[in-house]
Amino acid sequence: RYSGMPHTAKRELNQFLNSNPNSAEANLQLALVRSQNKRNVSKSAADAASRALALGLSEPGQVAVASQLVGHYNLEAGQVSMAIEQFSTGLAAAKSSEQPTLKAQLHYLRAMAYRRNQQYDPALADIQQAIELTRVSGDGQAMTRYEAELAAINHHAGRKSGFPPQQG
Repeated sequence: RYSGMPHTAKRELNQFLNSNPNSAEANLQLALVRSQNKRNVSKSAADAASRALALGLSEPGQVAVASQLVGHYNLEAGQVSMAIEQFSTGLAAAKSSEQPTLKAQLHYLRAMAYRRNQQYDPALADIQQAIELTRVSGDGQAMTRYEAELAAINHHAGRKSGFPPQQG
């Protein structure tokens, strides 16, 4: 997977899982291979991540990543409350982690879910946290996405509360 050979990785993981179906880590790796270089999380990737969580991933960073994949799939499927729950689980697991990029991504995704659920205050708090974490890492592409989400939250919150949308 790391060397850019996803088909080989997928084949080897499937072979390994045939003999070791209860390997939480192998299920997570399969989920990551299935979602690698894709904008959306496929059902098969989300299912593998769900299996990994159900089998009891022990490392907090792995729990956070698996929760992110499942939550992202739920968000895309319109299951916003389930997505918020998964992102919250991921953030709780990532709390002890030294992975600011992962934390920022989870905050960003949960902000999107809150916005879609018209919960603008928690959405605003999450996107501000994502932006703060990203300032530390200096990831310009992520910052652009997060600032666009901040603008969307402000736009919807302004319209929802009777204020005119903010002019950009």
